[in-house]
Amino acid sequence: MMSLLFSLVLWFHPIHLSITEIEHNEKSKALQVTMRIFIDDLELSIRKKVKDEELDLLEPGKGRTTDNLIKEYLSETVRMKVRQEGRKIELHRA
Repeated sequence: MMSLLFSLVLWFHPIHLSITEIEHNEKSKALQVTMRIFIDDLELSIRKKVKDEELDLLEPGKGRTTDNLIKEYLSETVRMKVRQEGRKIELHRA
């Protein structure tokens, strides 16, 4: 019975996960951040932000580029703080 209930919940409420991986490169003293995001969720979020229901990330049009839309969205929504020996380190995006 519990399995059936869980299956019904998944049917009505899809689960989408995004994964963020952070690695420290000791040699270059740098952090590498890798994000895996469902493209449909990302596109829907960006559509809401730019108020454009017709936006297609693969062909954004209107003088926009996919890279710029994604960079702008992530820079506004993702925040990270790093502490090293009790002091804050500023993060730079590539």
